[in-house]
Amino acid sequence: MTTMALSRKVAVAAQAIQDSSYEALSPGRFRAELLKVHRAALYKSGGFFLFSNIKPGSYTLRVSGDEFRTQLYPLVLPMAPGLLDSPPSSPFVPLFGVPGDNELAVVVRNVNPVTRRVLFDPVALAQPIYAGAPAKSTSLSTILTEQLDAGKVTGAKLASVAGLAPESILRLVRASSIRLRFDPYHQFPTAITRVVGRISLAEDPSVALAAARIRLLQVNGVAISLDTIADADIANVQIAGRRMILGSAADVVTESNASGDYILYFPTDGFFQSLAVEASLAGYQTASAGTLIQPGERRRIDFQMIPI
Repeated sequence: MTTMALSRKVAVAAQAIQDSSYEALSPGRFRAELLKVHRAALYKSGGFFLFSNIKPGSYTLRVSGDEFRTQLYPLVLPMAPGLLDSPPSSPFVPLFGVPGDNELAVVVRNVNPVTRRVLFDPVALAQPIYAGAPAKSTSLSTILTEQLDAGKVTGAKLASVAGLAPESILRLVRASSIRLRFDPYHQFPTAITRVVGRISLAEDPSVALAAARIRLLQVNGVAISLDTIADADIANVQIAGRRMILGSAADVVTESNASGDYILYFPTDGFFQSLAVEASLAGYQTASAGTLIQPGERRRIDFQMIPI
């Protein structure tokens, strides 16, 4: 094989973390595959995995695990810098991550332009976010200047607060990662607000329907919003005049599995009184339903889908 042929191969790496705790997953707890590529991932400590010697092009990355949902991501591998040099320079290995998956998103309640400190509602931080982490809003791109330790946090100090106003959404990005969300059978160690259910065929409920899309529509009778903050869509809702964060766009949508089962769960607490969800599947009528719910409660909403 010629040098030029060798130089036309690329690599890509990623890090898998667990939802809720945001801990890196150890090898053996998850699987990563590039669909239609007969090349196994190389797993490392810290949740990292690597695919190497791959031709540039478009792929689908599938990440799964025994207690996690199967998650699919489109992945485009362009020609890396230096790969057409002769001889090729040091290969560049991009780190693939999903915006919104490994970060803290908050609603700014107060901005102090002198100290460059912002305040937000108390939030339990599972893992620290180090000084130098990107801080992003619709009007600002800066960095965190003081580390946020794990535990209860109510504010952050930034390099700049220019253009940042109360009620803005602020993203404090810990790292570029893939967050694996739990499947419908996961046993949560603590109470968590969640809705579960099964998607089946209306004329024969014994027939499970896989790959139905279930998304959160409303909380407390108010439609949720998806606001684009830099490169991530953040789900939020206005409750009694105050904007509240629900998570990233991926936190408010899921799919039914091969058994028709699904789960949507929300680590947030303190403001849930009711919710409504929608189920959709190609070839079937879209359906929606709601339920009363309190923080930490589990409710069930099943859907029996009617063919179009």
